[in-house]
Amino acid sequence: MNINISNMSIENYKSFYIVGIRAFQSAAKQGIESAGTAIEKLTNPELKEIATKVKAMMIRQANQLAEFLNEDGAPVDAFHDQIMDGVSRGTTLMWEAAKDDLMTDVALVSGGTTGMEYFVNAFKQYTSNSELLGYSDRVELFNAMANENQSMIEA
Repeated sequence: MNINISNMSIENYKSFYIVGIRAFQSAAKQGIESAGTAIEKLTNPELKEIATKVKAMMIRQANQLAEFLNEDGAPVDAFHDQIMDGVSRGTTLMWEAAKDDLMTDVALVSGGTTGMEYFVNAFKQYTSNSELLGYSDRVELFNAMANENQSMIEA
């Protein structure tokens, strides 16, 4: 989808942009917590290793997003991303319903994949948004974060 920002206020678009980064930073913090839960509950050692890598990735990405917010003069605060919250609640319901170790692993991997797909799509969108706003340094960073999440999904 092509967006023409010439017909809208740049300041309004920047405000929209910052709210998105606040949501992603909150989602990344939730992802750190969820990855920790997965590490604790997964039974397959290979999956535990992947979850450990996902947690490290989420920490790096949360820090990068906080840096963007600081650069924009926006607070890194108690903003709570509702999309990731829903993913987390759904994942919890799945693993609580699991009757054995295999189904627990399936539930946790399914939830984790859903969360990372959210980041892939969000970061791809923010690659474009960053370009539109002239944040050329962020274009590459958002693209790299999208690709890193995609790689973890494929692991």
